[in-house]
Amino acid sequence: MSTATDYEVHPAAQLFPMLDDDATGRLAEDIRENVLRNPITLYRNGQAELILDGRNRLRACREAGVVPIFEYWYGKGSPTAWVVSQNLHRRHLTESQRAMVAAGLVPLYAAEAKARMVAGTPTANLREGGTAASQAAAAVNVSPRSVESAIQVTKDGAAELVEAVKRGEVAVSTAAVLTEDTPERQREVVARGKVEVIRRAKQIRVAKAEARVAVRAPRRASRCGPGGRRSKWLRAVNTPDGVSHALQNWPRADLEALIKVLIRRTDPEWDPRNAVAP
Repeated sequence: MSTATDYEVHPAAQLFPMLDDDATGRLAEDIRENVLRNPITLYRNGQAELILDGRNRLRACREAGVVPIFEYWYGKGSPTAWVVSQNLHRRHLTESQRAMVAAGLVPLYAAEAKARMVAGTPTANLREGGTAASQAAAAVNVSPRSVESAIQVTKDGAAELVEAVKRGEVAVSTAAVLTEDTPERQREVVARGKVEVIRRAKQIRVAKAEARVAVRAPRRASRCGPGGRRSKWLRAVNTPDGVSHALQNWPRADLEALIKVLIRRTDPEWDPRNAVAP
């Protein structure tokens, strides 16, 4: 397999995956027959020349034996933003894949913003009180929460888990839950496939919900005595449909965890895996 390039690649361009060997071969064949239609875009950064766009085309030119054509980017805006705009419209990335790209964009946007602040030309994003994370989220059209999950996966996830999200095989929200496991356990779960990944993430979520309820329930009970600030809640429960009214705003996971906690307190031998759904 030939190398992609002898040039350095702009960090933003590195966030987008390269074509696989089959796709590169088809692109090389097209270039061999129809020449290179779109030049490879370079960016001068001091003495260095970085590839902003066209890593795949350069690799395909090498395989096809065609001399590549280059052009320079002279835009006045952010080269990072330009790379994102060039890649998003022609790549079919899932929301989780875009979130992982956004996580990589955060330090790049932060560095560009800092450079502009030093130069006395703050970005509109900073003037509006935004952050690099919110700018990255907007650039790839994902929620800030998805970017937070992607940052967590990038920071605490095993390499296998990170790559699974980048390939679109695991949702970034699910991967973020799995980062609570050790790296060894993460690798083991990912190796077993998507079904096991989802099952393990659900186990972690349920365990956390049960832990929250175990802490919350005694506190609520202690506030429900005569004259306590939960006495109105008790009176509501004792009225027709009071229970459903009082609990209707509880998250479903918390309600399920509360039921399990109460059953275990009365029957320590109870196993939820043997329970029969009504």
